Amino acid sequence: MTDSEDGIDFESTLAEGVRLFNSGRFFEAHEVLEEIWRPAAGGTKQFLKGLIHAAVALYQYERRNLAAARSKHASTHYYLDPVGPACAGIDIEDLLRQMDDYFESLLNEEPPRWRDAGYPRPEVHGV
Repeated sequence: MTDSEDGIDFESTLAEGVRLFNSGRFFEAHEVLEEIWRPAAGGTKQFLKGLIHAAVALYQYERRNLAAARSKHASTHYYLDPVGPACAGIDIEDLLRQMDDYFESLLNEEPPRWRDAGYPRPEVHGV
């Protein structure tokens, strides 16, 4: 993956988005990842949209916005499931597995049980 036509370096911007995601700065991660999503095309665009939706799902989770967290969790799967087990050096299967574990109560229990701050949040890992 190379630089976009507007001069944004894909790999360093992706790395910064992942760093923000893994540090729990989900809103900022989504903003950074959008910089490379906008000019992207095809499967790369779908992959990035899935990562953005994962970040937004976790952001909404932290805000205790049940409907938005559930919706973005579902759309994370919608965009990332077809991408495959990995893309751009990122382990998609692992991320989806972590997201499912983290969101399990929100998806399967009424009323849902929110994870406390000590529960490990999903992180993006390389393959």
